[in-house]
Amino acid sequence: MLHDLLPQVIDKETLLRDSGNNFWENLQPYKPEQYVGERLDPLVIVALFKLYDSQKSTSMESIAVTAFKLFPDKFSMTQFPEYPDYMRVFTAVRMHLKKYVEGNMTKNSFILNGKGRIEAEEILQRIESGTGSSGKPKQEFKRKKNTKLILAVTKTDGFKKFKEKNLGKINKFDVCETLHCTTEASDEHLRSNLATLQQMANQIAPNLSYKKEAEAVLEYLAYADENWTRLMK
Repeated sequence: MLHDLLPQVIDKETLLRDSGNNFWENLQPYKPEQYVGERLDPLVIVALFKLYDSQKSTSMESIAVTAFKLFPDKFSMTQFPEYPDYMRVFTAVRMHLKKYVEGNMTKNSFILNGKGRIEAEEILQRIESGTGSSGKPKQEFKRKKNTKLILAVTKTDGFKKFKEKNLGKINKFDVCETLHCTTEASDEHLRSNLATLQQMANQIAPNLSYKKEAEAVLEYLAYADENWTRLMK
């Protein structure tokens, strides 16, 4: 639709649309020097990550407002700096972030896949630590990030069904939830996220503190891999 391609001015009432809590009011902008060297695309990933983790609407409008609140120097309109520049976010999501973002304009809902969530955490660490766009995340941060993602698998419905041996009840939705994807994600994306989680689980398995959880996750992921065709129906 033509109106989807036109810039949109989002009024300030949008910031208060979700009155269930203080999410919008609590969004504090980062200092310009923390993200001055960043491209727009990584910052949009961070905005989507913040929305998803707070269980807020992940519509294009919500992403635009969140990006504007967090990084006003990058996402304000040139002639009207008090408003978000919708088209900067629209272009990033629709054109440049396809390997990190799942969703479509029909439902106006978007979600970070596994790679996107990993990328978001690395970008956040880079911004908040002040290492800049050329800085590399520290090994300790990577280890904690991998551990967090693997422990998250143990809280998914699919994993719980697997542990309870209710194998016949595991379905596509369960697997997609585990892989941080929507049910509309391509097989290539799903397979890629599966391999990424398997790699992470193998990396933290030697750590005695998380050995049991990592090995259980590996068993679950192996089951999903071996029964892929059936589960994806």
